[in-house]
Amino acid sequence: MGRAQILHEELSYKIRGILYKVHNQLGRFRNEKQYCDAIEQLLKEIRLDYKREMVLQQSFVGERVGRNRIDFIVENEIIIEVKSAPSFS
Repeated sequence: MGRAQILHEELSYKIRGILYKVHNQLGRFRNEKQYCDAIEQLLKEIRLDYKREMVLQQSFVGERVGRNRIDFIVENEIIIEVKSAPSFS
C-alpha cells in the first residue's frame, strides 16, 4: 500500500500546527471550550477563514434542529471537532 493522500495538504499542515501548538501551550486536563478558545485565537492570528459552532442541516426528517453542531469549519474545507478526555488508550 502506498502513502495516504492528504486532502488540502497546505491547509491541513497549518491546522495541525495550530492543534499541536494549543496542546503544547495548554497541556492536558483542560475542557473543550478552553481548547476551542485557544484554537480560535490562533486561527485569527494566521488569518484563516473559519466558522465556530456551526449548525449542520438536519440529517433526517424529524431530527431536532441544531442537534448536529461542529466546533469549526476552516476555509469551508476542513471540519475540526474537538474532544477532551483525561486519557484514552
